[in-house]
Amino acid sequence: MTYTLYTPAELTETVNSLKRLENGLVAAFFPTVRASDTEIIAFDIDEKKRYLAPFVHPRSPGRIKPVRGLRTATFTPAYIKMMTPLDPSRPLERVMGEALPGTMTPQQRLDQIIGEEFADHLDHIDRRLEMMALKALLDGKITVT
Repeated sequence: MTYTLYTPAELTETVNSLKRLENGLVAAFFPTVRASDTEIIAFDIDEKKRYLAPFVHPRSPGRIKPVRGLRTATFTPAYIKMMTPLDPSRPLERVMGEALPGTMTPQQRLDQIIGEEFADHLDHIDRRLEMMALKALLDGKITVT
């Protein structure tokens, strides 16, 4: 017999109800999200050169401009996976902010601990997105290792 402490619907509702960080750079400079249903992302790179229009004599022919190039590159994005092991004895101890000597039940503490861990995971993910936005704006690229 398997016992499920929380259903996926309950966990999803918990995650959706958490307050998220305001991602200023992401919201201001990268508001559009393009989702892909494939594992590999393909994008086109315009390889045109940035030339200044040349000066020529009025009776001279124009100068030949190089043909614009196009290259398609692919990228397999890295995953962001957060995992926090939960100690089974943790709900038996008083949580931060709980009145002394402890007024909550172990189930109430476990619910609070899981909510806090979800909030921490979302904060870490949001900080990663902000850092990626900052690197894209400053360096013009993001290095994923």
